[in-house]
Amino acid sequence: MYLKFLLGICLVIITSANVTSQAKKFGEISSFDFSNYPSEYDSTESAVVLFDVGYSYFTYPGYDCFIERHVRIKVINDEGLDEGDISLLYNRDLDQSIDRIKAIVYKLKDGEIEKTELHKDQIFEENLFNDLKVKKFVVPALSKGSIFEYSYKKRVGSAFYLPDWKFHRDIPVQFSQYEMKIPNNFLYQTVLKGVDTVLVSNIDEYIDHLGGGRTITLSKFDIPPVNDIPFINSVEDFKTEVYNQLVYVNFTGSPSRRFNNTWEKVAGEIRDHSAIGKQRLNGEMKKAVDVVIDGMEDPLEKTKAIYAFVADRISWNGLHFLISEQGIRDTFENNEGNSADINLMLHEMLKHAGINAHFAFISTKDHGEVITNYPIIQQFNHIVVIVELNEQKFLLDATEGERALEMPPIKDLYRNVFMVKEDSFSWLRSAPSIKSSKALLITHKIDQRGIVEADISGNFSGYYREEIRSEKEISKLVNKNYELEIDSVDVKNFDNVDEGITFSINGTYENNDIKESNELVYLQPFSLVAFPSNPFKASKRLFPIYFPFKFKQRIVVNVEFPQMYKVEEIPQSNQFMIGENEIRVRFLSQSSARKVTMLIDFSVSEIEFYADDYDNIKKLFNSFEESQNQQIVLRKNAE
Repeated sequence: MYLKFLLGICLVIITSANVTSQAKKFGEISSFDFSNYPSEYDSTESAVVLFDVGYSYFTYPGYDCFIERHVRIKVINDEGLDEGDISLLYNRDLDQSIDRIKAIVYKLKDGEIEKTELHKDQIFEENLFNDLKVKKFVVPALSKGSIFEYSYKKRVGSAFYLPDWKFHRDIPVQFSQYEMKIPNNFLYQTVLKGVDTVLVSNIDEYIDHLGGGRTITLSKFDIPPVNDIPFINSVEDFKTEVYNQLVYVNFTGSPSRRFNNTWEKVAGEIRDHSAIGKQRLNGEMKKAVDVVIDGMEDPLEKTKAIYAFVADRISWNGLHFLISEQGIRDTFENNEGNSADINLMLHEMLKHAGINAHFAFISTKDHGEVITNYPIIQQFNHIVVIVELNEQKFLLDATEGERALEMPPIKDLYRNVFMVKEDSFSWLRSAPSIKSSKALLITHKIDQRGIVEADISGNFSGYYREEIRSEKEISKLVNKNYELEIDSVDVKNFDNVDEGITFSINGTYENNDIKESNELVYLQPFSLVAFPSNPFKASKRLFPIYFPFKFKQRIVVNVEFPQMYKVEEIPQSNQFMIGENEIRVRFLSQSSARKVTMLIDFSVSEIEFYADDYDNIKKLFNSFEESQNQQIVLRKNAE
């Protein structure tokens, strides 16, 4: 028997070495442990995992699989107290159970260690869904500066459920180790996923009366936290994980049985599944489709009409599912459902209208990337629809309302998509085929009394449409720095999802600098519009930067001032760029007679950048922020 490692998201490096355990026995602790971690964590982290070790094994004669786990954590500040809320999941339908739960809190006082133990009556069990259960407890007497540890034993069930393992957390981990004792009767395919997938591995053979096997130990040291940070697809993509899939079972005197899955088998199971591939419209639903497309001949027109009908009629309950939980007929009746309920209904309605549509599986951005050489349906969390029209493919998802066919929800962008047809399957990479742009034209007209008439007009297309849902949302774009009194708002194309939303706002505000005695007038010309704050404030970044979509922004500001003033100072023009215009900020300003014109162009033509680019991206965004805050200075004429 052997352990097979495959390529996950990036290159995997495996080295063999004898690993000296960094863990300790339960209850074995010294005062040294309270400071045995990098001192910088005291100011940067809420808690640190001192060690997290797991041991999976099989018992005889039934070859039941178990895992024992032991975790020790140092709490640094009050925010880290949340680490003491422990939830342990198990599924009774899979013959799983959890027992031997222990927990102790340690506090260091005057050089002595005080202990507080968890009592059995402090452990609670809750039912989550059907046979899915959770055992929960809160570590007692926990406070900042203390250390706590807990351990438990979980009956996992059959050999199909050899546990997976995550090395990264959202707090730093000093040492993580997973040991798997696997009999020679079983062969597993093990897949490593993540970016930082450099592990230390050790494989030892053992002999027993049933033929022995191998003990595989995977260890990782000094693991940095993986947190939710701006411009990242999913933190799950950057956590080092080990997945196990049973390939075959071989017992003496019995033929070998292979269990390894293929995507072809997965596609077949999907087609035959009553809550996926076997969903069908009833007569009422067919009549509804016929009414929606009545008189239409163009397949594209039919597709848009059915998409709008489902998106507007059926409310999404916020849950991503891989199966239709209530069935598409009840979903039609109830006008609400999960993601599979809604999009499987969309699929069947499109098929009824003669549209070349196929359902497809996707893992949304917050769920993590799919490893295409690991054929397990559980990697996905969402169903969408692929429509093929005139050699074009459109990804439709009706969970977030009507939208342009070329513009899937952001949660579905740049993901691996598993499309299942009636007799085949294929992989796609989701991406928008529509441009996203934001254009603003702002004019300030100042009279001699200091009253400023402001006109703001704009066009938001592509994904920028989602910033504007109503006239109220447009008004939110207007900053309150000058207490603008809005006289009128005009908006067009709210209901036409294929066009950009255009709008204009007219109002007035008073500039108190323009008074008879004031020689200088200061004006921040961009402050009428509320820009989002700079998302890149951190001093360093360990992970790549992912923009949600490619975009272009263009803001032009004109300032017309009264004859009694002349231009004293305008901001300097400047330009900042990364790569071959992959990210660019261009700022221009000029003045003539009684007018000043300023322009900001900001564009991103690539969505992914390495962590090494962070410093330059940070500088570029800082320059964009500074450009918005620059002032025009006017001086009163001496005449």
